[in-house]
Amino acid sequence: HEIKSTKVSAVRNNIMLILADLCTKYTSLVDVHVGEIAKCFDDPSEVVRRQTLIVLASLLQQDFLKWRGPIFHCFLLSLVDESKTVQSLGNFLLSTTLSHKASQLAYNFFVQTLFALNGLGSHTNLAMKVEAAALVTTNIKDLAGSDPDRRQKRCVIYHHLLKRMTPEHKFQIAAKICEDFIAPLVDNALDFDAHCEVLRDSLTVLASKEIKANVSVQDGEEDQGPAL
Repeated sequence: HEIKSTKVSAVRNNIMLILADLCTKYTSLVDVHVGEIAKCFDDPSEVVRRQTLIVLASLLQQDFLKWRGPIFHCFLLSLVDESKTVQSLGNFLLSTTLSHKASQLAYNFFVQTLFALNGLGSHTNLAMKVEAAALVTTNIKDLAGSDPDRRQKRCVIYHHLLKRMTPEHKFQIAAKICEDFIAPLVDNALDFDAHCEVLRDSLTVLASKEIKANVSVQDGEEDQGPAL
């Protein structure tokens, strides 16, 4: 409970590091402590948030911790953190150390992230919903709403996720957005007023240049002109 009550950031940081060390020595305690570690990313101290990213990345890289939706959302939040240092670190980790798994996660969690960023957890898949409640609650809902700054931050996250995808995944994401969200909305299975920002974000994504797959043209085909 000290990690929640103390006002000294150095103490909170040290407690978080101790919890991480316990996770590496006693693997059965990972699920017990990882929630408290991840919650440190909501800490007002830049140092604690930065150290939390490093610790989570280390646990993931060493397979002490498995990638899960809420953990992935911690890294997404780092991309729009108020600290440029935390932003750079999050981008670096997702682009290098964690890039292999982050690419697949960008695809697997994209539609769920559309909902989560807009404060709607009720329509994400059941496994992720249960996992989020049991594991960790992040401040990702703080990016919801029609405020221009929040919209811009959501777009930054979408842009980063799409950058990590293969052309095949981009095609499939476009289809999933239409099938899993737009079609139910048109069929009145979802309330329009409650999902208007999700719709706006979805259309923004579908119209973005990032979702367009770049198809390379082979040299032999490139030299051929159109048939007359």
